[in-house]
Amino acid sequence: MDSVSTPATATAADLDRLTERPLTVDDAAQITELLSEVEAAEPVEEHIDEGQVRRELTGPAADLERGSVGLFDGDRLVGFIAVTGIGDGEKWKAYLHGGVRPGWTRLGLGTRLVNTARELAAAWKERDAPDREGELQMWADTKQTGAIALAESTGFDVWRHFYTMRRDLTENAAPIETTDVASGFTVRPYAEADGEPVRLARNNSFADHWGSVPTPPERWEAFMVGSPDFRPQHSLVAEFDQGDPAVAELGTRIAAFVMAEEFDAQTKAEGFRTGYIALVGTTRPARGKGLASALLGRQLLSMQRDGYARAELGVDSDSPTGAGRIYQRAGFIEARASRSYGQAL
Repeated sequence: MDSVSTPATATAADLDRLTERPLTVDDAAQITELLSEVEAAEPVEEHIDEGQVRRELTGPAADLERGSVGLFDGDRLVGFIAVTGIGDGEKWKAYLHGGVRPGWTRLGLGTRLVNTARELAAAWKERDAPDREGELQMWADTKQTGAIALAESTGFDVWRHFYTMRRDLTENAAPIETTDVASGFTVRPYAEADGEPVRLARNNSFADHWGSVPTPPERWEAFMVGSPDFRPQHSLVAEFDQGDPAVAELGTRIAAFVMAEEFDAQTKAEGFRTGYIALVGTTRPARGKGLASALLGRQLLSMQRDGYARAELGVDSDSPTGAGRIYQRAGFIEARASRSYGQAL
């Protein structure tokens, strides 16, 4: 129960009673509620449950004590921001995630939170990586006018554009085409023992992609192969044939892969199942062989047979591998657009 009566729409006079402190895992329920209210006020078709929030708060890139702040009206969370710090690349990178309850917007709380997060991120970088350049990034869907205005007013520039693409899998959908596998490779379902080999292949595949950093084992386990959202039964790999010299170069026989997820909160909110294609990757020695298309077609068929109504993925508008064209040929169309905003730290 809140210790004060929260107004439906707060005013400047209500700001004086707000308190702030670092977030804790016990705040997960209130964060989930707040994000649901934000989605309802400005829908971008993003739904999250408390389990997902808890995993984010306890993930290997999170440090709530030195990288988060919540604003409270009594016991009620009215705004928050959390920094995740990733130091696995050439630059130390910080990503911002947060929100303000709709009844508390337009009172400067977003600016207050971003400015606090910038200070927290700068101090974090100074402790962990004082000799390296730093970056601060945040994301906004193009429909999120409030988030866009906040980014632009707090010194962020647009660094990159991304698209969410979707493919109909219902009985009325266009037929799914599967292509032959190139000579020298074998396609098979993902197996439990593939976790580490696919991680190595992922790091090679995305090394030349904008903003990508190597994924360490602990983050791979937490947010991919060990996540309850992961769907190994709809994930596939392509292997180099035995004796291919690329295996020694890469340290793995995995030449390409597609990794699937499903989010229960999304399914509950929408009333149908969406298969989210979290990763599509081809190692550099295997590019140009059509492996991504071969894997993707088989994955879509697997999802369709299991009753999924839609497949979804995200793509960089300037992908160096021309990924968008591959997805268009597979029947995907652009559904949403988002931007990555950044500034030097």
